[in-house]
Order: sequence, then structure tokens, then C-alpha cells
Amino acid sequence: DHRQPALHLAAEVGVDEGAADPEAERRRVAEELETAEAELQRARGKLDNERFVTRAPADLVDAERRKVERYGAEAAALRAQLDALA
Repeated sequence: DHRQPALHLAAEVGVDEGAADPEAERRRVAEELETAEAELQRARGKLDNERFVTRAPADLVDAERRKVERYGAEAAALRAQLDALA
């Protein structure tokens, strides 16, 4: 790829290079990151609760594990996007 590394990263994480208000875009991404991290903490909290893990149906426990994976990946991508906007 012939694009500059920063532009390539921006394209990969979905940064809108033509955003009219870069500060508004940073705030939007930061808010999404905050939401993803809160959901990640909530799911991890459930999984850290031994009573939940041992008593809840396996499909609910598996759903929380998938949420940890999904929100962890989403938070990482949003952090990268925020870094690209800095």
C-alpha cells in the first residue's frame, strides 16, 4: 500500500479524514470508548462472580464471555481510532 502509515491506520480504524469538526469526532469516539469499556467491565464483573459462573445456565455464561471478547476488541479499536485522531 502506498499510503502513509498514519493515513493507512486511519483508514483501518474508520477515521473520517474529512470530518468537519475533529474535536467533535474525538468526543464522539471517546464517548463510544467509555460505553464499550463500561460494558466490558460489567461483563467481566459477572464472570468474576463465582456464584454467577457456577449457577447461571452455560449459555448465559458463554454470552458474557463473548461480550468480553466483543467489547474488548471494540475498546481496542476505539483507542486506536482516538490515537489516530490525536
